[in-house]
Amino acid sequence: MKQHIFFLLICVGCSSSGTAVIDDGKTELDVEDFVEPSDSEPSDNEPSDNEPSNDGPSDEPDPPPEDKTWTGERVIDFPTNSYCTETQDESGEEITRTSEGSEYVDACPDCSEIYRVSLSPEVICYDTVTFGSERIVGLLPSGGGITLVYFYQNGGNVGYYQVAELSGSGSQWSYSYQADYEYYYTTYPYTVDGSFVIE
Repeated sequence: MKQHIFFLLICVGCSSSGTAVIDDGKTELDVEDFVEPSDSEPSDNEPSDNEPSNDGPSDEPDPPPEDKTWTGERVIDFPTNSYCTETQDESGEEITRTSEGSEYVDACPDCSEIYRVSLSPEVICYDTVTFGSERIVGLLPSGGGITLVYFYQNGGNVGYYQVAELSGSGSQWSYSYQADYEYYYTTYPYTVDGSFVIE
């Protein structure tokens, strides 16, 4: 009987599986005993073969840029005999990418933006001067700057002429130019000091 008890005590520290018994009673697996399951599930951080990956560029096209608005004013001065100095308010919308603006883009393909701008009041200087109720204007990048252009129609053909180089940056711009106004076969010089904000 004593021999059987002694044999059991000796075998307590033995293991037939190849594991090692450490002092704190925890068992450490041998490297050879660990086999990764072949049908293990992917972790939450790794996409499975059936799930689309979020990496790489999207196939969806970028949304088109929103059309901008034009808000400004122009101070018009007829200096001959100090005839008059008046201010016209300007308000308008961009038409660069519209069907309406296509003929102006064709006339000025280098223009970056084109606007239809309304003028108020339409008639100034004692009801003797008018530039119309609205005009089509464009912004033409040139030589590192931006030039203001006015469009016109002649016999159904659209053309434009350069008015002034703009000063400013971002959304706020200003300009000045001189021109002539014909009234009853007489030409009167005038100046324009304008400014506008694009938003």
